[in-house]
Amino acid sequence: HSRGGLVARFAMEKLIRAAGFAADTSLFTFGSPHGGTPLAAMGGKALNLMWKLGEDIVGSIPIMTPLVKAYSYLADAPALPPGIDVMREDSGALSMMNHMGDPTRVSCWGSRFDINGGPSGFGVEVEGALLGAMHGMSHDLVVPAASALLFGNAQPLLNCSHLNYFGEPAVRAAIQNFVPLPVPAPPPPVPTPPGIIRRSGDFVVIGGVRVPVRKP
Repeated sequence: HSRGGLVARFAMEKLIRAAGFAADTSLFTFGSPHGGTPLAAMGGKALNLMWKLGEDIVGSIPIMTPLVKAYSYLADAPALPPGIDVMREDSGALSMMNHMGDPTRVSCWGSRFDINGGPSGFGVEVEGALLGAMHGMSHDLVVPAASALLFGNAQPLLNCSHLNYFGEPAVRAAIQNFVPLPVPAPPPPVPTPPGIIRRSGDFVVIGGVRVPVRKP
């Protein structure tokens, strides 16, 4: 999900090309900025402010934890850390990844969020700021749909926000089909303890010895 899709792509390419991993390998990405996101150009101060507003107003954002909130207050850096800065739309690292990677192994999901279609998971002020940053494009409030579908086999566009991919029935079905739940093995038969009489068809088993039953 999100930036994790880029990390997984890098790991998969390294696994296959550098380590020579022979098994068939597939990857699903959800709202991953394969082509970057305009939010990365806003800088660390703007993103930290959005985090604070969303947490303070809503009271709970799925991606927020007390530790992240504390970090957003204390580390109000003017620039983004390298792992976030790489998601700029003009990122050379992303361009190289998209040029060198194997899109046939990746299935990608993106979304077109409708403000009237349901809750986004963000606070009101954050939601407004995100809509402004994404003006004029289809997006999930964080990643443009075109960016999310840029690399890999594009799946049908969803209508959720960036935080709600895994509540979508299509996503849940895809994951279920990709990693089916194991079928529990039937319980082993319970052996008859010695000395117990048990009837089986035309025989009676007594202490493990089958004795024919006399028919009248």
